[in-house]
Amino acid sequence: PKNAAEVVDTLASHHILAGVPYSRLAPDAGMDDVLLVAATETTLDTDITLLAKALGKVLAA
Repeated sequence: PKNAAEVVDTLASHHILAGVPYSRLAPDAGMDDVLLVAATETTLDTDITLLAKALGKVLAA
């Protein structure tokens, strides 16, 4: 597992808004590796694919 805040920061540096690290919502929950992501009916399939590929690269590094 990787620190979700670091993952969000890395993706943000590539202009990808990945979600919210759960630790930001509950700092004492011990869930530093949890990322909260949401999508609505306005989210494009291409946006989801882009996020999935980018997450895969960051998590594999």
